[in-house]
Amino acid sequence: MDWAGVGTGLRPVSSLGLDKPCIIGEFAKADASYGLDDTTVYSARWYLDSIRAQGYGGALGWSLDATDAASNWTRFQPVFTNWARWQQIRPNDF
Repeated sequence: MDWAGVGTGLRPVSSLGLDKPCIIGEFAKADASYGLDDTTVYSARWYLDSIRAQGYGGALGWSLDATDAASNWTRFQPVFTNWARWQQIRPNDF
């Protein structure tokens, strides 16, 4: 949680003392900007870039098919697909 400001809840994986890959359990997608090249704070790409930059092995965006206020997979999916291709991430990488 970012209680103390943007990005404060996302500690670097290296600071956690883990010996296995770690993923972000969930992050909201509905309030994000969905521009493919938009990297402003809270944009869909910002979430993905920030999570990757902190060393996490992946993240689960909330939610694929929920209809609540924190979900919008239809708009998030093109950004995610474009980002994964740009990162050259393949499912077997994890």
